[in-house]
Amino acid sequence: MDEIITKDERIYYLDTAKVIAVFLVVFAHLFSTYSLERIFIYSFHMPFFFLVSGLFHKWKGKVQWKKYLNMLFVNVLLANVLYVIIGGVIYHSGL
Repeated sequence: MDEIITKDERIYYLDTAKVIAVFLVVFAHLFSTYSLERIFIYSFHMPFFFLVSGLFHKWKGKVQWKKYLNMLFVNVLLANVLYVIIGGVIYHSGL
């Protein structure tokens, strides 16, 4: 899973993930402020964008999946679960 990739090679699945992340950032702004679609997309689109973009921070010729999954994905997942639970309670209570 930790393949060595030279600087000249592209990792196309990460390029595709970046395109999807940028699309979600733009697409989320098309909905009205309190629509369910916007709330759903806002719950993960920026963390996803930073996660995909951050995979190349301190590039060492390979994607260090274990490091990023442990450090970023677990924290992002936990934050989003808490956001959805707490945000859902606040949204449905009318606050």
